[in-house]
Amino acid sequence: MYPCTFVARSLILQSLSMHREDLNALVRRHIQTVLAVSPSKTLATLETDARELIAAGMVTLNAKLSNISDEILLGRVIEIWAFFWDQILPYIEGVSCLS
Repeated sequence: MYPCTFVARSLILQSLSMHREDLNALVRRHIQTVLAVSPSKTLATLETDARELIAAGMVTLNAKLSNISDEILLGRVIEIWAFFWDQILPYIEGVSCLS
């Protein structure tokens, strides 16, 4: 689950310092490893990995938003949403295009 750990950690730090090509190679290696270990369970395993990644992201969001006053909360949610659309999504799209 190293790719999930790296991606979650990168999103937490809001730093995408790894090149898309490197992340793509890491994800590809992970998929190949999962496929080699158990071809019949590959899809289920990758679905579980995706759920774990999303769960880690939700825990991180919860931690970042839990101690914020109501007056500041909406602005912070907008800031996080904009970061996702402007930084994270293009990065992920770039990785998937390299596959």
